[in-house]
Amino acid sequence: VYLVGETNVQLKVWDRERVIDQDTNTYTVTIDKSNGCQAEDLSVTLVWVEEGSSPGCMNCVLNDLDLLVSLRGQNYHPNGGRSPDRTNIVERVV
Repeated sequence: VYLVGETNVQLKVWDRERVIDQDTNTYTVTIDKSNGCQAEDLSVTLVWVEEGSSPGCMNCVLNDLDLLVSLRGQNYHPNGGRSPDRTNIVERVV
C-alpha cells in the first residue's frame, strides 16, 4: 500500500466491478513518479471469486475472465503465458 513519505509504490484498486458476459472492461493506469514512486515495474493482478465446483472437476473455472496488459504496443498475458489463462481465478502480469 502506498503511504506518502513511507513507501515507494502506488496502488490502484477496482473492487466489485460489474462484468457483463462477452463484454470488455478496460482500465487505464498512469504511473505517476512525481510523488516519490520509485518502482520500475508495473504489476497488475485480476482476482475473482466463484462458487465451489463439483468434486473431481477437471476444468472448473465457471467465469473465465481474461487479463491482458497493453503497454507501448506490446500485449502481455498473465502468469508468464503467451495466451489467456483459462484455468486460474488469479491472473497476474508483472
